[in-house]
Amino acid sequence: MIFFNYWRPWEKISSVHVSSVNIPEQNVKKVLKIDSGSYRWQVVGQEIFLVQRLKIANDKITDVDFKLLGQKLEIIVHERVNAGFFLQNGQWYELDSQARKLKVDKPNGIAPIYTGFKEDQQRSQVAKSFTTLNYAIRHNVSEIIFAPDKNNNQKIILVMNDGNTVYASIRSFADKMKYYPSIVAQMNDKGVIDLQYGSYSYAYGNKSKE
Repeated sequence: MIFFNYWRPWEKISSVHVSSVNIPEQNVKKVLKIDSGSYRWQVVGQEIFLVQRLKIANDKITDVDFKLLGQKLEIIVHERVNAGFFLQNGQWYELDSQARKLKVDKPNGIAPIYTGFKEDQQRSQVAKSFTTLNYAIRHNVSEIIFAPDKNNNQKIILVMNDGNTVYASIRSFADKMKYYPSIVAQMNDKGVIDLQYGSYSYAYGNKSKE
C-alpha cells in the first residue's frame, strides 16, 4: 500500500516537455499517446514498452529517458546523429556518430558532404569529431574537404553555409570549432577562419589577420 501511494497511478500529468534535436515534440507525444492530462500509470512501469514504440516509429531514435517529477514529465529523446555523406564507387553513404556506413540514395541536405578523403580511417575520425559539435555549428557545415599540403598533412577545409571557409586540422578541429561563433561575430566581412595552429581570420582576398 505504501508503494502504491508513492506511485500514485491515479494522478494526472500536468505538463509534458520533450527534449529532442530533430524530432518535433508533437510527433513524440502522438506516438506515445501521452500529453498533459495523461495518467502517471501510463508512464511508470511502461518505460521499456514506450521506448520500443518510439524506436519502431522512428529509426533515428537510439534511446529515450523519462523523468517524472510529481506531475511534470520530461521526455529526453536520444537521436542517431547524422555525421554526413560521402560518395564511393558511385554509391552514396551516410555516416552516423560512430562513423558506421549506411547506404542511401542521396544526401538529404542537412549534413555535410565529405570529399577528398582517400582513407576511411581519416574520414571516420573527422565524422566522430564532427558529431561532438553543437547543433548550430553542425548544421552550418555544408562540406568537409580533406586537403593536406606541405605545411599540414592533416588539413581539412570546412565550407560553411554562412559563406565563410574554415581551415583546420583533423586532430584539433572539434575543440577549436566551438570558438567559431565568437570569431565570426568579430569579422566585418565573409572570409577565411584559420584554426590550424592558432585562431585567426581574414576577409576573402585579404591575407591580413584579424
